[in-house]
Amino acid sequence: MKAGEAAVIRPVLVADAAGIARVHVAAWRDTYPNILPAAYLVGLSAEVLERRWRARLGRPGSRSATFVAEDPRAGVAGYATCGPHRARRPPGIDGEFYEIYVDPAAQGCSIGRRLVAAMAAHLLAHQMRSACVRVLRDNPTCWFYRHLAGRLALEDTIRFAGVSLPQQTYTWPDPGSLERLAGPAGGTA
Repeated sequence: MKAGEAAVIRPVLVADAAGIARVHVAAWRDTYPNILPAAYLVGLSAEVLERRWRARLGRPGSRSATFVAEDPRAGVAGYATCGPHRARRPPGIDGEFYEIYVDPAAQGCSIGRRLVAAMAAHLLAHQMRSACVRVLRDNPTCWFYRHLAGRLALEDTIRFAGVSLPQQTYTWPDPGSLERLAGPAGGTA
């Protein structure tokens, strides 16, 4: 069985910080070569990220949420964060998928889709009826958001790691589209 096939999607625990940091580093190094500066990717530290995640996860709750995909053998195989829309563009959007990362060894097992379903269910449960995700234009997984019926709503640039990068924003602008993402079981099964 491939890593991630038996993964369960659940809300995050502080104890997941090390696993999230490991997935973060692996996913970024796999996804962003030739997009982000090599020195930035080499400099990513799972130890530093674990400390940041522990501090972040120890704060009191809000309308934001983090979900993990936990594989019984491999531990954290992916994670995703969501909450209120943080920008004014595009207008009329309530919620946002902030991060979605899956360990490269566990990709192709529907973990990403299931994490999006959990986030969509969370947004709907907190009266956020629409969503967006921002993604670097050259990210090789942009197809994933189009596959989930995300609509390309905005193209702009961001400054990150000392370089200007083209970015795209995909939206799910109506409650029906989020309900389809969440699925009948609320996305956490």
